[in-house]
Amino acid sequence: MANDNNLIPIRSESEARELGHRGGVASGESRRQKKHFSKTLQLIAELPAIETETIARDFPDMSNITNQDVMAVALFKKAMSGDLRAMDRILKMTNQDKSCEVIDNPLTEYFGW
Repeated sequence: MANDNNLIPIRSESEARELGHRGGVASGESRRQKKHFSKTLQLIAELPAIETETIARDFPDMSNITNQDVMAVALFKKAMSGDLRAMDRILKMTNQDKSCEVIDNPLTEYFGW
């Protein structure tokens, strides 16, 4: 529950409209910045790999390796070492994080779940 003593009342309809307008402008600017950042990261990920020495033995053909491939290998290595967050991230990214109800589970018929 909010502390009503800390709330500043809106004095008029025009003030409410102005504050709403400022909030909308700030929200739009924030969304544009996030979209620009996301596109920049995507472009960097699609560039040819910068760091290839660490994964040279993992890929037989190093001609088309991107930074995204390097990150995928690093994430997979972390998951294989036992990092549960890396495992969870891989399952989510490969759409294998379905719950038990979605997956055909032979126990559902036996237990009546």
